[in-house]
Amino acid sequence: MKGILMKLWPVVTGVAIALTLVACKSPTPPKGVQPISGFDASRYLGKWYEVARLENRFERGLEQVTATYGKRSDGGISVLNRGYDPVKNKWNESEGKAYFTGEPTTAALKVSFLGSVWI
Repeated sequence: MKGILMKLWPVVTGVAIALTLVACKSPTPPKGVQPISGFDASRYLGKWYEVARLENRFERGLEQVTATYGKRSDGGISVLNRGYDPVKNKWNESEGKAYFTGEPTTAALKVSFLGSVWI
């Protein structure tokens, strides 16, 4: 039992450090970037179809990628990213939540795709 714990210790430590770094990251925009004011979230809601992309981990190799945004009862925005994996012949989905970092008329949101984490 002690041997297993010693082998898992570096993994648990690495995960804890990574989660701490993610949690401490500032939700503010990068220097020089100004969020749009006069933002109307209701016009943003619905399904958006990808026409171009900057490659990211979730979408790598996927086709027919969409993002669907909906209103949450707690004032936030639900996010559903979806794409088809032709190699595995299946759809992949990632659900997230977005919350305004300030006034809801300013287009600055913090988006999280983190679900339950089991360690």
